[in-house]
Amino acid sequence: MKSSSLLLFLYLLPILLVAQAYQGFSEGDIIFQTSNSSQSQAIQLATGSQWSHVGMLMQNQPGEWVVWEAVQPVKVTPVAAFIARRAGKEFQVMRLKENGLSTENLSRMRQLFNNWKGLDYDWKFNWSDQQFYCSELVWKLYKRAAGIELGAPQPLKNYNLADPRVKAIAEKRWGELPLNELMVAPSTIFESKLLKEVSITVLTN
Repeated sequence: MKSSSLLLFLYLLPILLVAQAYQGFSEGDIIFQTSNSSQSQAIQLATGSQWSHVGMLMQNQPGEWVVWEAVQPVKVTPVAAFIARRAGKEFQVMRLKENGLSTENLSRMRQLFNNWKGLDYDWKFNWSDQQFYCSELVWKLYKRAAGIELGAPQPLKNYNLADPRVKAIAEKRWGELPLNELMVAPSTIFESKLLKEVSITVLTN
């Protein structure tokens, strides 16, 4: 009996440690961060926002927090790995202010994400379901599964494209800019009036 209890404890220990590392998450929370890449800088300049990348927090199993994100490819990333990418480990979590996600909403999100998982990252930010970029993935999960629009998609021409650093990346990626292509930036979601900031406690050993 003692040996079986010990084995159970050893099996659960990684889950317990993960659960203790971050306190305050809820499934469906949206997590924002910024990287040091040139694309990240261009997104910040074009949108006037601190944040350039976004994903959604879910649990693989109780206590095992992960981030659903569109990088290359659309995938599941352990939350600790997601946060550790950024020097200083800066991040911000946002949550619906009222009428949070239902069990049915979350189930639909899982179905959608499983359909999209493994698809390529969309380097040209097209508004389609063949490929995804980070904020498009989160926006569509909320819209399709819960009928919630976290801000309104805007045509590319509405963003700040004048900065030389933005222009250089945009012209290299597209050539002729698709100025009327609808896009949703991390800042669009972050600034949604439906969301509130969430305080997360990070515990360190």
